[in-house]
Amino acid sequence: IREYLGYVWVCLAEEPPSFEEDVMGAIEERLGDVHAVDGYDVANLKVGRRIRYDVKANWKLIIENFMECYHCATIHPELTEVLPEFAD
Repeated sequence: IREYLGYVWVCLAEEPPSFEEDVMGAIEERLGDVHAVDGYDVANLKVGRRIRYDVKANWKLIIENFMECYHCATIHPELTEVLPEFAD
């Protein structure tokens, strides 16, 4: 169990992997520096607005639709240039 950025991280594995390599390494890979997160002041973030919808659909389809980014390269090219997952 670790506390980091205001979150509690739990690994149930008998031999947990390195938190620094897996979690902090992923942050560094995406942002270039683990300390870049400090600028977001995560511990003091607040929900600005919440909207709830009743949708007659399987929740997994809603999540998949939200998370896919197949259209990003053509519809949001400026976004894809700043996200390491999609940049050239």
